[in-house]
Amino acid sequence: ILSTPRNGLQFNVTILFFILLAGALVGIQTYPEYEDDASRWVRALNAVVLVAFTLEVVVKVWGEGMAPWRYFVGPDWRWNLFDLAIVVFSLPFVERSLLLESGSVKILRLVRLARLAKIVSKVPKVKTIIMGMFGGLRSISYILLLLLLVFYIFGVAGMVLFQRNDPFHFGTIPRALLTLFRAATLEDWSDIAYISVLGCDAYPAGIYEVGDDDALSAEGVPSMFRCAHPSASPAAATLFWVVFIMMCAFVMLSLFIGVVTVAMSVRGKSWCSGWCCCAPVIVGVSRCVARTRLRRCARSKSRLQSDVDRPRRRGLHGLRPTWSTVTNSKGQTCSPSQSV
Repeated sequence: ILSTPRNGLQFNVTILFFILLAGALVGIQTYPEYEDDASRWVRALNAVVLVAFTLEVVVKVWGEGMAPWRYFVGPDWRWNLFDLAIVVFSLPFVERSLLLESGSVKILRLVRLARLAKIVSKVPKVKTIIMGMFGGLRSISYILLLLLLVFYIFGVAGMVLFQRNDPFHFGTIPRALLTLFRAATLEDWSDIAYISVLGCDAYPAGIYEVGDDDALSAEGVPSMFRCAHPSASPAAATLFWVVFIMMCAFVMLSLFIGVVTVAMSVRGKSWCSGWCCCAPVIVGVSRCVARTRLRRCARSKSRLQSDVDRPRRRGLHGLRPTWSTVTNSKGQTCSPSQSV
């Protein structure tokens, strides 16, 4: 079935169609009238998709010939095991056991939704992007470590500078880190900055209740919403937020995007150099090698022919004739004499 490129392409296109069909069925089953396989045609289509995925696994194992274990240890063993796991967890008795143990159809829907991830292994470009991202995880981990260090430094500094004025955002280390993450995504970071610059009494941002601490406590206002010690820090807050936003929202994000882009580019070049993009070069080199071999063969043939014809020019017993110029009385040149 997969012996020719055309058959392999048709096979992948067919499986891709069933993957998209499985994704559409999961979306359809989010509606109440179609959930729990209540509709007969939804149930039938799910069975067809399961049969198609099962046949895919069987055909791939059968395609390995006398070495079926290569399905589990070959170059694509990760994707093969993923496909096999999708088929196993989609079997009816496995789905029923999952439904009985969890007591909810959500697990069943998530398993069926995982079928849509098979599209990654069927579209080479998407696979290149995903593998490039995984290839850059090592560099990304170092960037995340640096980012965590920057967050911690600025979180502690923010608590030292703004904890009394802004307890909602800088009351504890976890809240400070969450606030800095929000600011790094540029999500309303200006409101947090204005509270630090102007003070919680001048800019409560819809969060704080301004007043005396004891009075607010008597009213039952939680401590994180009390603006009992307002203090404006225009210079320190401006420097703090400008430096943090420049570092985390622009520099770190650019580093992260750059690492992922380089990893995908390297992955794409290695994939391209091994296959499609070097096809013209391979064809050209093959033609050049063929021409060189033909020329060498022609030279060898001419040399062999000259070696075969050489004894004919040597005379008797393969001795090279010596030409002597003998002139008679009439001025005529005699025939060559054979030297023995």
